[in-house]
Amino acid sequence: MPLAGESHLHVMNGLGCPVRIRVSNANGEFNFHADVETRMNNIVYDIGPGLYDLDVRVDNACQQVDEFIKRYSFEAKDEKVTEGRVTQSFLLTA
Repeated sequence: MPLAGESHLHVMNGLGCPVRIRVSNANGEFNFHADVETRMNNIVYDIGPGLYDLDVRVDNACQQVDEFIKRYSFEAKDEKVTEGRVTQSFLLTA
């Protein structure tokens, strides 16, 4: 559970191939890269308040999905977290 003043991003890969993710903010203070295997997930911890981009890349080696790059924007807020609260979701599916 995130502490006050931080957020966590839970990325769930529902695709039939691995994806590469990048989470970053505009000023470059936060820059996180990870590979998320097929039908797996990754949690990005300790995200401070602010605006962020989540870039998702699938390369052309994936036979089930055409090559793509998608960008999602989200805001991490400085709020007290209560159990079970989800403010925004990104589920990667074909």
